[in-house]
Amino acid sequence: MGVLPLQFKVDGWQKLGLTGEEIVSIRGLNDLSPRRTLTVELYRPSDGRIARFPVICRIDTPTELDYFRAGGVLNYVLRNLARGEAA
Repeated sequence: MGVLPLQFKVDGWQKLGLTGEEIVSIRGLNDLSPRRTLTVELYRPSDGRIARFPVICRIDTPTELDYFRAGGVLNYVLRNLARGEAA
């Protein structure tokens, strides 16, 4: 469904003290590739702090990347059917 799976490289959410209030930015999406290291930047409105940490993009294959860019497997298949291509 176009959801980007990310895996913490070092610390988990507990150690980072994530509460759910954070505003999240992900750096490196313009050059997305399978298993690429990206940088997550969190802004905490309650105290103005910013945290940055590396994550691994868990899109593991070029085909999964095609699915993601299409907005999910269903969109990928429907677009290919509409073009007359095999999925």
